[in-house]
Amino acid sequence: MRKLCCLAILLACWLVVPASEASVVVRYSLDQMVWQADGIVHGRVLSLQSLREGTIIATYVEIEVIESYKGAHSPGDRLVVYRHGGTADGYTMLVAGEPLFVPGEEVLLFLENRPAASEPLVLGMAQGKFSVVVDPTTRGRMVTRNMTGVELIEVDEELMWRFADPAERSDRPESLPTDAEADPLLIQPLWIPLEQMTEAIERILADQGVR
Repeated sequence: MRKLCCLAILLACWLVVPASEASVVVRYSLDQMVWQADGIVHGRVLSLQSLREGTIIATYVEIEVIESYKGAHSPGDRLVVYRHGGTADGYTMLVAGEPLFVPGEEVLLFLENRPAASEPLVLGMAQGKFSVVVDPTTRGRMVTRNMTGVELIEVDEELMWRFADPAERSDRPESLPTDAEADPLLIQPLWIPLEQMTEAIERILADQGVR
């Protein structure tokens, strides 16, 4: 499955190009995000640190884990998330579609590990970062998502699987919906209860037999 994940990541990298000040990224359904993610955590942003690294600027986001749904982290752990861009030494590097973080913000993150990055990245750029906010009317805790700078496209899943190692195709979940009608939770503008989102994640994990 990892080779297929790498293929999907490579394909996504090919497609992340400037287009009307947006990055073009492969669309993930919630099932696919849960399946592709190396870690899924609900947490709070503690701090951000931007550094110049050669010709680029990177930002390291420290997160305190409130709840972990997939991966090795536990409540109370602190993890660092890597994002491209930021401001350091008087220079600013902007990367369209990268998720934005604010200290104190409550977030739900789908994370992926990449060999070239020392820390996990958000899966699918801003697509994999959800903010948890309080509804001003009901006072309920809601999940929303800022997709500014991201243009999503559909990719033929069957075609991608033809490139996978035959020995790994047995890892494929039975159903990975790709269109919006099959995945109503992620229709924009996104505004759903946190409990509904986390219950969906846990149900998908149980269906996929992954933890």
